[in-house]
Amino acid sequence: HDLGQTLGCGGTLTELRRTKGSFLSIEEAFSLDEILSWDLERLRAEAEKNLEKAMNLLAKAAKPALMALIALLMASCAPKAEEKVDVYVSIPPLLPFAQRLAGPDVRCESFMPSGANPHQYEPSPRQGAGFYESKLFIMTGLPFEKELAKRARGKKGPKLLDLAREEADHEHEEAGHHHYPHIWLSPRLMKERVQDMAAALSELYPEKKEEIEKRAEEIKAELKAFDEELKETFKDGNKVFLVFHPAYSCFAEDYGLTEIAVEKEGSEPTPKSLSEAMEKAKSENIANLIVQPGMNERLAKNIADTAKLKIIKRDALSTNYYDELRALAKNIKGEE
Repeated sequence: HDLGQTLGCGGTLTELRRTKGSFLSIEEAFSLDEILSWDLERLRAEAEKNLEKAMNLLAKAAKPALMALIALLMASCAPKAEEKVDVYVSIPPLLPFAQRLAGPDVRCESFMPSGANPHQYEPSPRQGAGFYESKLFIMTGLPFEKELAKRARGKKGPKLLDLAREEADHEHEEAGHHHYPHIWLSPRLMKERVQDMAAALSELYPEKKEEIEKRAEEIKAELKAFDEELKETFKDGNKVFLVFHPAYSCFAEDYGLTEIAVEKEGSEPTPKSLSEAMEKAKSENIANLIVQPGMNERLAKNIADTAKLKIIKRDALSTNYYDELRALAKNIKGEE
């Protein structure tokens, strides 16, 4: 017989072969006639009923463990009471300076997380709540800072310290770009800004003024020595470098360097501006393209592949201030 056709299940069985023995025996098998005599609907109904009973028993037995698991998950997902931030800096590289000046008992945090693009970054509402409870906000003139500063002035919020004061501004050659916020990449300018931060913190914590001023003098001495070190580094050798985003104009100005940038005014290049940048790089025999996190990596790779350039990743927002700028100096000079 065709077993599938006989049972009415639509299947076809052409061969049945026993390939492995088991604990079952032929004596325990059901004959085809027995199977055909079964009331399949009744058996299905009983099976469903028994399955439902089993599921109910399982649910009752598992309920305490399930409830404990749910409670554990809810506890882990619930927002934790966070320690209040006293001082916010807008970007990560300012954090080590602010924390060192303020001391270990003042909590300092960077408002923008590492790896974000400061020209495109938008704070979340949750961040805003903590911002208004802080005491001081140190900024450098980046786009997202302006909206925060505007809100802080309109309600009770932190005191504002803008490190990008007028005399530090660098006029760009490109028309319409009249403000340059990357001042932290200049050790010379940072030496001055450390004094500004120390003054603001001393006003906020008058009982710590002497300690803060002492730390400020130590940091300024370090920055002065670092500035001299970089001047010596760039005394000779290559002085032209290619970057994706124009972050290093202050750095280049301090050490007599020329920065060629793929981006213009924070926007992706036009075919014309890209062609001009590549021609400049080719004429200077530049072999590397310096790219920062948060930039358009696909475009950077396409440019590098087309122009046969090696991509060098540098982080202008690193908290490892001295190490990062030393590494940048080596990359500019062609040292790996």
